[in-house]
Amino acid sequence: MRNGKTICSAQADNTNGPFSKRSRDSSNGIKFTCNHTISFCISFLRIGIQASLQIVTKLDYFFNGCYLEIEKA
Repeated sequence: MRNGKTICSAQADNTNGPFSKRSRDSSNGIKFTCNHTISFCISFLRIGIQASLQIVTKLDYFFNGCYLEIEKA
C-alpha cells in the first residue's frame, strides 16, 4: 500500500492469477484477495476510529457547556 492506494501486482500476469484457465486456485489469487480484504478492513477501522473521535469530541464540548452553565447558576 502506497499513499493509501492498494498496488495490485497479482493481477498483472493472468497466467498464474485467480482467473487463469490452468490453475483456478493458485496462491497468487489467494494473496491478492487477502491483501484487498486487509486493506478494506484497515480502511473501515480508520473511518470508525475517526467517527468515534468526532463523537467523543462533540460530547466533550456538550458536557463542558453543561458544566459551565451549572457553574454560572
